[in-house]
Amino acid sequence: MSGFGEINELRGRDTGNNLLKDIGASLSREFENTAQFYRLDGLRFLTIIMDEEDGNVAEISKKIKNIISDLYVAYNIPIRYPCAVGILGEIKENVSPIELFDRCEQRT
Repeated sequence: MSGFGEINELRGRDTGNNLLKDIGASLSREFENTAQFYRLDGLRFLTIIMDEEDGNVAEISKKIKNIISDLYVAYNIPIRYPCAVGILGEIKENVSPIELFDRCEQRT
């Protein structure tokens, strides 16, 4: 998520918190049976897409970006790129979301 420091400074923490809640609610509604969302820390999130949806990863990524962008617009927050979405391939072992994120950070 982009620009949250500025959003909190210029619009107040209540606006930033409400935006996060609305984004979470919108993503949960849209992807109810398709993906699980986790807030790891600060403004870092992890989405785990269910196995049967693997073929639609690019489409899901685009929908996530659009939902977030639309809510930034609804809040009248003019940011060109409100979020970045990275995609990690299939994980064959049983790994927690936090372990997954830690592995991604180690590779960058």
